[in-house]
Amino acid sequence: MPFQVFTELPDDSSADKWAFRCLMFYAEPIDPSRGMNPWLMHIAQIHIETQEWRFITIQRSIKEGKLLGIRVVPVLKCKPEGVVAEMKFWLTPFFRVNQVSKEPERVEYTHTALMRQLRDRRIQDYYFSGPNFAQRFVNLVMHSKFIAPDSVLKFISKMDKAYVDYNVPVLGPQPEV
Repeated sequence: MPFQVFTELPDDSSADKWAFRCLMFYAEPIDPSRGMNPWLMHIAQIHIETQEWRFITIQRSIKEGKLLGIRVVPVLKCKPEGVVAEMKFWLTPFFRVNQVSKEPERVEYTHTALMRQLRDRRIQDYYFSGPNFAQRFVNLVMHSKFIAPDSVLKFISKMDKAYVDYNVPVLGPQPEV
């Protein structure tokens, strides 16, 4: 069943000026009730003409384990405060040969392309019909050839750990001996 996709960013022709550069995940401190770190997903985009950066996230609406919809929203800071680990998948430049000039042209993963993929029913059914939205999103970006082929394996390896490598218990003041 398809889900709705909303955005708080311009979804007009200006969206073609914003291109994907990095898919970032940030681990918050361990949630004692789950024994795992909640992870936040951010996407870094750059304005192709001005080189200005912006950061967005995808918020999910879930009811009884079913994804009902998603909202693409801006994020004020690239890296949230208080995170204990991070994982980044940078753009792998992708080129196609122009059929007329025979010159290579860089293929950009624009905001328009992102929104088109998120709204595509076949993509929704294939990539987002099950659990673990973040892993499936990494898979989608990897299959679109915008991040390295081993990205999904790196993602799974990092996420499978209940405690992120960088988590170190913070001890209070120790009595002097």
